[in-house]
Amino acid sequence: MSLFREFCILAALVLCGTGYSLFSGLASPGEAPPLPPGAITLSDTTGLNFIWLDVRSEADYSEAHIPEALHFDSAEWDQSLIALMDTWGPQPRPIIVYCSSESCDSSEVIANRLRDALQAEVYYLKGGWAAWSSANK
Repeated sequence: MSLFREFCILAALVLCGTGYSLFSGLASPGEAPPLPPGAITLSDTTGLNFIWLDVRSEADYSEAHIPEALHFDSAEWDQSLIALMDTWGPQPRPIIVYCSSESCDSSEVIANRLRDALQAEVYYLKGGWAAWSSANK
């Protein structure tokens, strides 16, 4: 009888723990965390007509970049903004900024700055160039 009682108590605890994890609002183990404001994933960019802005170094941009991406040098903000406006101005469309990888925060900083300056739809690519290049090998 003691073994049966211990089994029932253990089963009740497992059921309580399972119920709590299912209904407490916690994300399931396979569920991706929500994107921060202003971020976009590579899968969300398919089929969109937008402008890519590469904010990596000139050397990295010259070595490889997303097709039709513009290089944007934040150290040369005014000149880079003029080049962007030449492309964006005639037909405004969303802008996606990317840098090297997810650990690089310059794309987020520049996207926020551009969003404020242009009052436009500007995102930064979560995972950056690393995400794009690994998906397009």
